[in-house]
Amino acid sequence: MARIVLSLISIIILNGFLYASVEDSLGSSTPLRLTETQLKVKESEPEAGISFNYGPSIHSAKFIKLGNVPMCCPKFNGGTGGALSIGINYHYPFDSLLSLNAGLNYNYISGELTQQEAINLVIDGKSEKGKFEYILASKLHLISLTPSVGYNLFKNFTVYAGLNLGFLLGSHYDYVENLTEPANRGTFNNGKRTRNESDSIIPYTKSFHTGLNIGLGYSLPLDKKNKWHLEPQVIYTYDFMPVSSGLSWHIHTLRFGLELKRSMVYEVPPPPVPPLPPPEPKEPQQPVIEKPSVDITVIQLDSNNVEKKKLDLKIEDYVTLNLRPLLNYIFFDENSAEIPDKYIKLTSGEANEFNINSLHHLDALGTYYQLLNLVGKKLRDNPEIKIKLTGTNSDEGDEYHNKNLSRQRAEAVGDYLMQVWDIPKKQIIIKARNLPDDYSNPKEPGGIQENRRVEIVPSDNSILEPLLTLDTISLPEKTKFRFYPKATLPEGISKWSLNIESRGNPVKIINGKASLPNYIDWSPVKEDIQKFAKSSELTFTLNVEDSLGNAAQSVQMKIPVEKITLEKKKKEGLTGKDIDYYSLILFDFGKTNLLKEHLKMLNYIKQQIKPGSKVIITGYTDNIGDVEVNKKISVQRAKQAAKTLDIPDAVIVGSGESNLLYDNSLPEGRFYCRTVNITVETPVENK
Repeated sequence: MARIVLSLISIIILNGFLYASVEDSLGSSTPLRLTETQLKVKESEPEAGISFNYGPSIHSAKFIKLGNVPMCCPKFNGGTGGALSIGINYHYPFDSLLSLNAGLNYNYISGELTQQEAINLVIDGKSEKGKFEYILASKLHLISLTPSVGYNLFKNFTVYAGLNLGFLLGSHYDYVENLTEPANRGTFNNGKRTRNESDSIIPYTKSFHTGLNIGLGYSLPLDKKNKWHLEPQVIYTYDFMPVSSGLSWHIHTLRFGLELKRSMVYEVPPPPVPPLPPPEPKEPQQPVIEKPSVDITVIQLDSNNVEKKKLDLKIEDYVTLNLRPLLNYIFFDENSAEIPDKYIKLTSGEANEFNINSLHHLDALGTYYQLLNLVGKKLRDNPEIKIKLTGTNSDEGDEYHNKNLSRQRAEAVGDYLMQVWDIPKKQIIIKARNLPDDYSNPKEPGGIQENRRVEIVPSDNSILEPLLTLDTISLPEKTKFRFYPKATLPEGISKWSLNIESRGNPVKIINGKASLPNYIDWSPVKEDIQKFAKSSELTFTLNVEDSLGNAAQSVQMKIPVEKITLEKKKKEGLTGKDIDYYSLILFDFGKTNLLKEHLKMLNYIKQQIKPGSKVIITGYTDNIGDVEVNKKISVQRAKQAAKTLDIPDAVIVGSGESNLLYDNSLPEGRFYCRTVNITVETPVENK
């Protein structure tokens, strides 16, 4: 066994020398691909490490009996087992070649010695060949000190030689003799196929063991500073002392493992730089206090983004025709047949004074909330016209198949028309059903809302004709004001605001935090005009504030406002334009096809378009569904309207749901968003 171990060590050393020769000739280590820093020989620094090794144990033996343990074995000649070692180690280098090493290890060594003996047996009165098997299993636990000397053969390759001084912690054996042949017949005198079974402490063991260690290791650096190393190892150990006194039973181990090592030399930080001598005292200076500075200027850009020479804002009056359609649905709350308060309900006396012309100032949704009164007024004036009221429900939850609730809703609308507007009962037809004939998607919360309604269908469509009003509106010119702010505060700028006002009332406030932008743009819109329609000028100031709450303001500046009225256009012969607004509603959800109501309205609009008129058609949707799909639907709705109007040069705009016209939390708001708005601008020469 010793010869085998020495041959293995010689082969490892020879391979190491060959590898070193190839490495020196090539200038680098191709197999490991280590950097030049990692390939340098380890510096002579003390190291500490932890190791783990495991391998076979070889038991050489020549004995018949173990102490007083009953055994019939002719002679044990040897066996094999395992050897485990876990330890802590210290390495002290004398120079780059030699080092002194010491380790403290826990060792566990097992072994199994077996011997077989052929024998003639008499079984059932007949002589047969048999075989006995003798098994002795051992376990040893030791603590060992391993002083050794290391020699660095070449780059990081070290051979170790030293002593193994062991202190026995415990020993144990298991012994048994088996009758193995014949396999299923015969027994010993005890009636069993086993005999002399015993297990106990190995007798006559020595507390102190000595041995020889020979090992190899190759240290691999783990960091750039060469402080951490991982060393694969192979260690051969021969124990001089027998396992049991007086017996020829010795143990050889060959263990393979790893040791993680760390240099015990720590870098000492350089001494601190001595402080500079204190400067010569100077006479105290008065602190310079920076004064706040705030300023703002403005230029005006026309519709082509070209700067105008004269700064002013023109507001022009236009004659406008506004066509607002009516939605013929009254929507109800969940599981309720009471007309919601959002619908305008009058007393009988107020109904007698009701005038449709009083609704001209309202927008489309405001006009819709007067639907019951518009219908009542027209039914009273036209007693020959009948109206069908169809109540519906959402057909889910408490309203599932509740046609009685649907009828109560239709009757509530009918009762209002009869009691307030004196409409005869024979003029009203009541119907009830579950979901509407043209129902909204019941899987959407909004669709559920829209299906809780009463549908108003007159025998003559004049009852639900769109409301047409002629009015004058004021619109700002298409222009842009560009403000250039400048400000300096001692503590920096925390927040700022540009305030545009008319007679002290805010028109527009633009604000921000931290630093000022390079410029601020503002384009007046129709909603801004309502705040300063009667004013001859606008004022603007820049307000800034620092982190301490100190505020500063620029000097107030002015923008002149010029009002171009219809009277002024006529008197001065100015060319203006008429602007007509038309709205088409009742597009079904997700649909783009035009209905009969649309065609009648489009024919009217077509008659109003004159040569030179500019037509802008904008499609809209509600906010139900995918944004991109809604965008495409809105464009297609506008194109369908342009095709019917036969206006190939119309400006088509698809707004989708990016600009919701009305509150989409309301069913009527969503319906009025499923629309196309048509704007017709016709030049008018005033004479």
